[in-house]
Amino acid sequence: MDVLGRMTEKLKSFWTRTKASLMNDYLPCERDLLREALRLAKPDVRERLQHQLAAVRRVRHEAYGSGGLLYRDSSASQDAESLFSGLPPEVKWATAVCRVGKERFRAKLWIVNGRLFSLEYSLDIWKVPCDQPLVIEKWTEHHSLAPSDKCDLADEDAVLAGRVVAAGSTLMVEGEVDGRQLTAVLPSDWHDAEWRKPLKNSKIAWLNPDDEIPIMMQAEKIWFELFRIGPDFLAVQPGSTDGALFWVTHEDSIEPFGRTMGEALKKLKRSL
Repeated sequence: MDVLGRMTEKLKSFWTRTKASLMNDYLPCERDLLREALRLAKPDVRERLQHQLAAVRRVRHEAYGSGGLLYRDSSASQDAESLFSGLPPEVKWATAVCRVGKERFRAKLWIVNGRLFSLEYSLDIWKVPCDQPLVIEKWTEHHSLAPSDKCDLADEDAVLAGRVVAAGSTLMVEGEVDGRQLTAVLPSDWHDAEWRKPLKNSKIAWLNPDDEIPIMMQAEKIWFELFRIGPDFLAVQPGSTDGALFWVTHEDSIEPFGRTMGEALKKLKRSL
């Protein structure tokens, strides 16, 4: 491709992203993702999902391209559209391992109050090429039964989370991967309210201290993820006995980040 052709493609890509941002619309890769989700979804949810997507009127993208929120007509009947019943208000429905050109990432589709509402990405979705089709390499549905039936979690990814436990005066997180027990000491101020105050209205996707803590694989290591900004996250490593924190990026870089949440947030101050 000549210089003029490359410039034209870059301008087209820039306009596509700008249009999606200004008009609260899907990016091309998101349209491909949802089209493939419809094709791959099990028959018991496909028709209801199609009706839900047809009612979407606005897409709001989260900071750093970490996700998208789908907004529908307020007049749509939630009961008639509900994908599942008897579930918590917010559950992960499916996970897709996606590829667009040389970019490979994971997309998680979340149901809120019975409707597909949130798309979560493992990288900055704005950096994904707009001129190449999205291919789903692996598709897993965590809930696939009809409304009023009992739904069970059915994927290894659904159980990859640790829980906070107390060992005397020490707070720890413990979990299991492939039958192997993992533990790590948490920062000494994990339950302190002070460090959480700066997070309000910030770009951080964070967890309440009593929530389960996701177990992530990044840079060929296993991590307990404490919170993230876009595709990057703060974590402790299984086996840690001193609460040491690390900042782990989607480019597989690892940076020591102190031993308290307060100290870590000071380092991230410019990003908040």
